[in-house]
Amino acid sequence: MFSGLGADEVFGGYARYFTAMKKGGFEAMREEISLDLDRLWTRNFGRDDRAISSTGKECRYPYLDLDLIRLVGTYPIDYICDFEEKRGIGEKKVL
Repeated sequence: MFSGLGADEVFGGYARYFTAMKKGGFEAMREEISLDLDRLWTRNFGRDDRAISSTGKECRYPYLDLDLIRLVGTYPIDYICDFEEKRGIGEKKVL
């Protein structure tokens, strides 16, 4: 089974990233994303893995691939998401 866990964190899908960008620019937004990625492993990953494995399924997390995260981290943040677009369109625009 494939999970979408990490897509919002990697590609700027949360409204709080927009808020961080408006308050402190793209660097503040990148810091907020980095904070979420750093704690994702302890806040979400274990819980989701336990829930899925309890059904006898094994899950894969393609958005948490370290090579993908590193690659996306090299892109300019305005390439990854565009908050000039209306809500629901500009987030995760590269997806």
